[in-house]
Amino acid sequence: MFSDNAKKQIDACRFCWMCRHVCPVGLATGKEADTPRGRAVLCKYVLTGMDIQKEITGDMFACCLCNNCASWCETGYRPEVFIREARTQALVTDTVPPAVKPVVDRVLEKGTIYEDEGRPALPALPEKAKVLLVLGETVRVKQPGIAAAAVSLLTKAGVDFTVLKEEPPVGAMMYDLVGELQETRDVAAKFVKAAAAAGAGTIVCLDPTDARFLKQDCPRWGLNPGGEVYTATAYLAGLVESGALKVKKPWKGTATFHDPCRLARDLEETEPARDLLKACGAELKEMFLNRDSTRCCGGEVMSSQSPKVTALIANPRLDDAKRTGAELCITACPGCSQVLGTHGGDFVKNILELLDECC
Repeated sequence: MFSDNAKKQIDACRFCWMCRHVCPVGLATGKEADTPRGRAVLCKYVLTGMDIQKEITGDMFACCLCNNCASWCETGYRPEVFIREARTQALVTDTVPPAVKPVVDRVLEKGTIYEDEGRPALPALPEKAKVLLVLGETVRVKQPGIAAAAVSLLTKAGVDFTVLKEEPPVGAMMYDLVGELQETRDVAAKFVKAAAAAGAGTIVCLDPTDARFLKQDCPRWGLNPGGEVYTATAYLAGLVESGALKVKKPWKGTATFHDPCRLARDLEETEPARDLLKACGAELKEMFLNRDSTRCCGGEVMSSQSPKVTALIANPRLDDAKRTGAELCITACPGCSQVLGTHGGDFVKNILELLDECC
């Protein structure tokens, strides 16, 4: 059943249409059931005893958890609360949609949405160091170039760092897909234990989703990775500002920046990536929807189960970027790099890869 907190969100959201115009899935499909208000109405039907659990689970998984709805909500409600719990109920009641079930089965078995484990080729690193670089699942499996750029940048800056030799899944993607199960906590606990064993006082995450999970969710479960958590953009911006990392070959092109949802809204970080672009010599051309008003690109969790809907979400965002007239669309999230890059090709580049070329 839904928690009291989820019921509170459901009762508030089912009467309100004020965020429907910013829901990326609702805009892509045109379905009322794919808006926060629509999902709240369906959940309320379940709470009143209607036997429609099987019929509504597809709508619960058709959400990017981008939190644009919560960002627009003047009264502070968060539809993600009841959506995550609805996904957990789908698992418990064996009503996970057929298109989603293989991904759910995989995440329960392996802790990750990916079939391939993914192990980027990295130089020999110490078992313990002052800084732990967390690659994350998307980097390991689909964006190894970001790992290479990050390792190169930290090496150039003279940072004492390491990477977990057999980095386990962090648990963030699992949390998004199936919610707050004991299995999710177990995956997170395994990662936290491995991270703490590295003895690092600083933990740098290449994926903002992992940073948000470690900073905001793990503490609720009493899980401490043993160091202060930073996003890669915030940490590298600090290295550039201190002079430890120097730009030697300025790019001097035009770029627009796609703010990742988790970075801009959940972590409230918007400026470090822009500072890095300026340090690279780029002329920044902002999209109309930027910072905490950013438009979601769909994300890797959505793409793993619904690539067609993801394409309907990603392509309008690419259109936003192209309308600026910029030469490149830069982002700071491996998932955004993967999704936007799939549809936008060489027009899309991760900030770390650009920075590495300039340093």
